[in-house]
Amino acid sequence: MHDGVSATLRAAQYVRMSTDEQDYSTLNQAEAIAAYAAAHNIEIVRTYSDEARSGLQLNDRPGLKLLLSDVEAGKANFGVVLVYDVSRWGRFQDVDESAYYEYLCKKSGVPVIYCAEDFKNDGSLVSVLIKALQRGEAADYSRRLSIKVFAGHCTLSRRGFWQGAPAGYGLRRVLVDATGCERVILADGERKFIQSDRVVLKPGPAAEVGVVRRMFKSFAVEGKNEVEIAKELNEEGSVNQCGRAWNRNTISRMLCNEKYMGQNVYNRTSSKLKSKSTKNPPEVWIRSANAFEAVVDPALFLAAQSRFAELTRRKSDQCMLDNLSRLLKAKGSLNSKIINGADSTPRVQSYKSRFGSLVHAYELIDYRPKKKFGNVAAKRRTSLKRRAFLSVFLAEMHRLGLTAQFDFWARHYVVNGKLTAQFYMLQCSKANVSKPRWILRLRRKSSIDLIIAARMNGAEEIHDYVLLRGVCSTDRLNGTGVDVERLGAVSFQTIGALARALEKIAR
Repeated sequence: MHDGVSATLRAAQYVRMSTDEQDYSTLNQAEAIAAYAAAHNIEIVRTYSDEARSGLQLNDRPGLKLLLSDVEAGKANFGVVLVYDVSRWGRFQDVDESAYYEYLCKKSGVPVIYCAEDFKNDGSLVSVLIKALQRGEAADYSRRLSIKVFAGHCTLSRRGFWQGAPAGYGLRRVLVDATGCERVILADGERKFIQSDRVVLKPGPAAEVGVVRRMFKSFAVEGKNEVEIAKELNEEGSVNQCGRAWNRNTISRMLCNEKYMGQNVYNRTSSKLKSKSTKNPPEVWIRSANAFEAVVDPALFLAAQSRFAELTRRKSDQCMLDNLSRLLKAKGSLNSKIINGADSTPRVQSYKSRFGSLVHAYELIDYRPKKKFGNVAAKRRTSLKRRAFLSVFLAEMHRLGLTAQFDFWARHYVVNGKLTAQFYMLQCSKANVSKPRWILRLRRKSSIDLIIAARMNGAEEIHDYVLLRGVCSTDRLNGTGVDVERLGAVSFQTIGALARALEKIAR
């Protein structure tokens, strides 16, 4: 039983399938939605779709994002959204997120109807409870599926089959059938097309194999470091698998990768349910020895690992810092490019791993960079304050009925679909202690209608909020700093007052 709707009601439909293999999923959804619309005298005037899109996160679903944007901005030429069922709306791991996006539509006067569900989405206690259960089941389905998929990948990896990642320099992915017979060598971006087929690795072209073996011999036997090896290869015109020049990091990663001695390794990192990728400890890695033909002899590979271990042992904390000090004395300054390009120092990542951060390593050798790292902590605090300011201000705008859409390419917000605005955190200038000044420097040359800023005091606390109009379309800023007082900034003591002033301008 569903909502009763009038004969003149116009609707948009939203359809989603999660993988490319579900060829007819969106067609099936559309047919069911069309049948529901015909039975209730609804005219479908717009379709929003997300094909081969996971339902776990909004950022991965441009179709749903566009639907929500149109509804909130008042651009919807329809009065209801038709969706096949609750799971097609999304399998968000936080069920409140799914409910929130539905609430945004309902609040804008465009309710959501689930055509294949046997409950009436009328806001009653029964419908609320059923939807909560359905959302929980949808989220739990993704969790259970993730566990099954991971277990399947682990099983295949133990059997020596390659899982997903590019083969890398000197190797190629090969498609084999269920009996192990080779079908074809897969090009970059190509995938298997039969469910029972599998992918294994094999040595690539002889020229690439020769380069890989030469790297290991140069490092493990001849005692050359990664920088020297990269320099030799680049001078000869050799390029890596991406067509770029060789560098220290690329060669170092290759020299440590067990696939070059024919060992398949899986589960180095985890990123389940679209969560942030995390590195796993070696004891939980899944290894399959002799999974495919080795590019380098295992004894040579192990010799390279022994040299890495010896180099690590020699590099005590003090030795690493001494090397860094000598490099600073020779170069006059330090940065990631200088450190990674030097023969005498470990890579930047080694300093970060050993000392927590590159900044801390700098502090231990009494080095204070003037530019990039000189005020990292202060910049981080300001960034957090900016996020908090934006979050509260955008929420206040929403409460007042204002819309704010972020234009990624132009790097500004569009307020109510017509005014462009940029947000700034302005530090108090210390040049003149008798009269505080706040200097505005545009991030890029562009025509902006509004500048909205929070001004900080000397204690890095918010002093007030300012609104500037009609100043960025002129050449007065032109990449240089200008005191906001000279630009006619209007000051407000609270975010609420600032939002109300913006409301008057944007109406």
